[in-house]
Amino acid sequence: RHDSSSIIEGYPLSPGPKLFDHLVTEMADDLLEINSASVEVLRSAFAKGFSENFEGEGEVDLNHEMPLSNHPADANKFVLDRVLVNETTGICPRTGAKLRLLKLEKDQRVRVHDTLLDMAAIQYEEFRAKLAARYKKKMQQIEDSDFAVRELARFSKWLDDREGKPFTAIVDGPNVAYFGSGNVNYRQVELVVEELEKMNETPLVTMPQKYVAEKFHVGVGFTQVLKEEELLIMNRLLDSGKMYTVPAKCLDDYYWMLASVSEQKTSSVGVDIHVPPSNSERRFPGLRPMLITCDQMRDHKLELLEPRLFRRWYSSFIVNYHISCIANGDVEACNTDDDLDGDEQERQVEFFPADFFSREIQGNAAPNSDATVWHFPVSEWGEHERLCIRL
Repeated sequence: RHDSSSIIEGYPLSPGPKLFDHLVTEMADDLLEINSASVEVLRSAFAKGFSENFEGEGEVDLNHEMPLSNHPADANKFVLDRVLVNETTGICPRTGAKLRLLKLEKDQRVRVHDTLLDMAAIQYEEFRAKLAARYKKKMQQIEDSDFAVRELARFSKWLDDREGKPFTAIVDGPNVAYFGSGNVNYRQVELVVEELEKMNETPLVTMPQKYVAEKFHVGVGFTQVLKEEELLIMNRLLDSGKMYTVPAKCLDDYYWMLASVSEQKTSSVGVDIHVPPSNSERRFPGLRPMLITCDQMRDHKLELLEPRLFRRWYSSFIVNYHISCIANGDVEACNTDDDLDGDEQERQVEFFPADFFSREIQGNAAPNSDATVWHFPVSEWGEHERLCIRL
């Protein structure tokens, strides 16, 4: 109950807004979101403790789903509402508070970097074990155990040591090349690179060594032979330094993931590669480099990343895309298997930017008020809906 005359044991604060802020700050260190049952507990508790701030009888109907409340509240009004935050500005319609994109701190970026090295080591050990079982060879005969970690570390060092413009977009090569088809299509990769360059981004494609060849297996019993135009595209990307070849037996996912947390120490000296909102170039606002992929990130080894780190990393960097074709003025799915035979359809690439604000519990200043506004993601609610509390 809201009663400033008493002190809660274990906390040096009287009941009220400051104690609530203290408790939720501690809560946010352990939880990313709450569920709808927790929402009802909070509503019931506030209805009892702050009954004078609730309209009508001072009771909350817990038998009905909490409705959206998107009209502005008075500056000093108590707020406990379900709101829909503006997805492009991050502004709460009820309080005017602006939600933030909670970024990985430097030490967290280092932890993600080092965890990826650990994941590469585990993946390679599993690969070696499978080969040993299949061909009945001793593990020592199948490449050294540090191979994958050493190669990923080599890539990390290359990113730090290279000169020129820092990369602002990393393209998941096979994900784009296979989009909408069972074959590798280098024209799609080139198209995505070109579209990114039109957006004033500096892209790098990561591509497994398997696909950096004239022919390769793309399924059981099926070999794809690249056509002349695709070979030209592949070599243009390599020669221009826009494509990095991931060594055989190494998982390329770890390469584009690691690139997102690389400091790119040499090329980024004195350069802020992140893009602010409402920039004059009309680029997607947010952190760089963007990661261009439609990968759903279901690799079980990602469990090695702490949930908070993974969510902050994923929401800050991942940019999804879609490739469609324009035929007779209509947008449709691309027929990518045979479209390099001279009858190529016009393609269209659409990007879906990373989150503008974080899906985490967070407190922000309220305009024209000293109060802190808290926003809680709720697991069963919409992506941009939040429980908003202002005392």
